[in-house]
Amino acid sequence: MPSTSSDWRRVSYLVVDEEMSSLDAATGELLSVGWVMVESGSIVLGTAEHHLIRAERSVGQSATIQHLRDFDLIDAASVDRILTHFLEVAAGKVLVFHNAALDLAFLNKISRRYFNAPLLMPAVDTLAQEELLLRRRDAPLLPGALRLQACRERYQLPHFHGAQCAVGCPGYR
Repeated sequence: MPSTSSDWRRVSYLVVDEEMSSLDAATGELLSVGWVMVESGSIVLGTAEHHLIRAERSVGQSATIQHLRDFDLIDAASVDRILTHFLEVAAGKVLVFHNAALDLAFLNKISRRYFNAPLLMPAVDTLAQEELLLRRRDAPLLPGALRLQACRERYQLPHFHGAQCAVGCPGYR
């Protein structure tokens, strides 16, 4: 793993987006996960993957928020199969999330269930980094200011709605 003093351009990253049935890892399920690698400071589009995950229960409100319906997940892969593949792809990389605490809570729940151990991988949280940056600028933290779409707008990045996420994953936070 890279040290904290490593030049970020020499670090391999795996940018990850997850969709869940709930914001509570204790009761919710991981419904989809998508990722793309960043190597030498560049997004490697050919590494982008998106996987639907078979739900054990109903997707609940996720149908209206993430646009994922129970029907969409009927032929989806099992969570243990996706986790195993994810771990193979993520090996040796720094994970990047927008709300790492939430995303890692779901991944750790699954990892503990199937491997009896949490994920022990370095992670970057773009939500926490954006909050720190806004506070340094003395910018007001208005409700919704740290949502992914608000961050995209602040940096004049393209708007993605629903199933048009940059790495092909449904929805956004």
